[in-house]
Amino acid sequence: MGELIASMSVSLDGYIAGPGHDVSEVFAWHQAEGEGVVELAVPGGGFTLKLTEKNAAWFRRQIEEVGAILCGRGLFDMVGGWGGSHPVGAPIVCWSRGGAPEGWTDERVTFVEDLAEAVAVAKKIAGDKYVGTAGSRFVQRLLDAGLLDGVEMSVVPVVLGDGIPFFGHGTTTVHFGPPTIEAGDGVTHLTYRVRR
Repeated sequence: MGELIASMSVSLDGYIAGPGHDVSEVFAWHQAEGEGVVELAVPGGGFTLKLTEKNAAWFRRQIEEVGAILCGRGLFDMVGGWGGSHPVGAPIVCWSRGGAPEGWTDERVTFVEDLAEAVAVAKKIAGDKYVGTAGSRFVQRLLDAGLLDGVEMSVVPVVLGDGIPFFGHGTTTVHFGPPTIEAGDGVTHLTYRVRR
């Protein structure tokens, strides 16, 4: 089975969003301008990214390698469940202690009430591909439970000073191995695996 990897764009000072959930700075590399810009429609629909060729190649690889998305109910509610279709086009598993939201009928999303079971379900759906996840508090909960296999940080060269941190206040110390590093245009991708 694949790994569970938290993947988010993050500022140099560790924020995944600025004040008021503003993500414009950390996702600025998704809206490149000038010559050589590649328009990449996301498989789940809804919007098109404007990337440099180097960043487009990286993003295409991510889309090909993800087999499922695991999210917590907070992020799910904040984005309206992506309308049942995550931007990367992968099936969605939502950890929700209360089950599906009232009135939710879209069967493309699987709701699971137990966290460890939600991870197992997402990994089964993903098969040999990885399970992507995001969301500050949710990622911290996965780390604290020993369920996260790695972290992928797309670091952008900006200091926000305040906002929503990638990692919340954890209850455990977690050690990671050395990173793999891939330089993009206006972003550096760092991938760390949890040491077991």
